[in-house]
Amino acid sequence: MTSTLLEWTAHCLANLNDYETAAKTCKQLEELRSGFLGVEHWQTANARIGEENYRQLSALSAEDRRRALKASEESNAAVLSHRQGNSS
Repeated sequence: MTSTLLEWTAHCLANLNDYETAAKTCKQLEELRSGFLGVEHWQTANARIGEENYRQLSALSAEDRRRALKASEESNAAVLSHRQGNSS
């Protein structure tokens, strides 16, 4: 339950553009999951990746962050379209 709340909190913080605090929250999540699930568990790895992504976003200027997030959204849309059979 705690790990789910931490994960939700990190996402909410990111939605509020508080990437630094979101990264710290993911670090707490990583430490919690590594203790219970192990360092190599996929959920622990996801928390570690979340922390890295939020740290990188926090280091960008507002304009660079906007462009990075837009590129990510476009990439996700392309993957979804491909999975749905729309290869255009």
